[in-house]
Amino acid sequence: MQKYRLSYLLPTYFLHISFISFISFIILFIGCNGSKNTDGTSFVLGQIQTVNNEPFAVLAVINDTSVYLLDCNDEIHQTLYKNQGKSAKVYYSSMYKNDEGLKVLKAVNVEILDEQDSN
Repeated sequence: MQKYRLSYLLPTYFLHISFISFISFIILFIGCNGSKNTDGTSFVLGQIQTVNNEPFAVLAVINDTSVYLLDCNDEIHQTLYKNQGKSAKVYYSSMYKNDEGLKVLKAVNVEILDEQDSN
């Protein structure tokens, strides 16, 4: 029985396209999973906004790809509420989905960014 090499069975361009697609997927997957600090806490960059109407308004961080509701202590809540519409880096310890299936971040710290820092 004669053995065939994979490169003879598939056209070379198909192998190149498959390899490039695989590498692109890996880079995209790593890039979209958020960022981590050296101490292990993750962060999300985005604009601070409230969602829903009072008295059910909830603070959220919105970026190009997602909306993250925020679960935070009173100090962080006040800081974010005063800086609505500004860009911020929100550090969080965990992420979960609420009953509606929306992503909720357990915020542990926040850094309000200057306009020049967010660009």
